[in-house]
Amino acid sequence: MQTFLLTGIIVFGISTLLKVIRKRLIKQCKSDIATHGEETAATILDVEMLNAARSGPIAKIRLRLQVEPKRMRNYVIELDRWTKVSELAALRIGARIHVKYDPSKPKRVIML
Repeated sequence: MQTFLLTGIIVFGISTLLKVIRKRLIKQCKSDIATHGEETAATILDVEMLNAARSGPIAKIRLRLQVEPKRMRNYVIELDRWTKVSELAALRIGARIHVKYDPSKPKRVIML
């Protein structure tokens, strides 16, 4: 019984620690792109609601974007993001938005 409990506590602790590390890495990556990334335009190809069952002031969406860098060929990415429901009207198919991307890893993109 004690071994099972101790194992559960260790697994929970490691899981929590990995989540914290992952969040920090994502935050650092976004910060690096915001600081050193190249700004360009992107066209919204698709908008998908990921939490349609939950209603509230904030929604999780998946955007399919065609990123149009100046020095490379255009490419398509998917970007998951939390956004205010009141801002959804601006994120419509065909709309152009400003993004920054990492030139060394172009799939890393943040919205401005």
